[in-house]
Amino acid sequence: MKKGVRIVNVARGGVIDEEALVRALDSGIVAQAALDVFTKEPPSPESKLVQHENVIVTPHLGASTVEAQVCFTQQPNSKLFIISCSFLPLIPMFG
Repeated sequence: MKKGVRIVNVARGGVIDEEALVRALDSGIVAQAALDVFTKEPPSPESKLVQHENVIVTPHLGASTVEAQVCFTQQPNSKLFIISCSFLPLIPMFG
């Protein structure tokens, strides 16, 4: 892959070889990574990947937002959910 690529894994832990990702981050092949799933859940706070300065780590809670739950309950068909919720802004809708 091109040098400087950014990796995002919000699918499943184990999809990415975490040791290889650390090596790729250290070498600069991967510029940044954002992860909310890991091979071992929860990841160790001492993990080289979790501690890496070019990695953003968040809990796997994307579907637990108010916006996602409201949209999901309004759309019984999952395909409609994906289409109709793709426009949601990244700011709180309910104050």
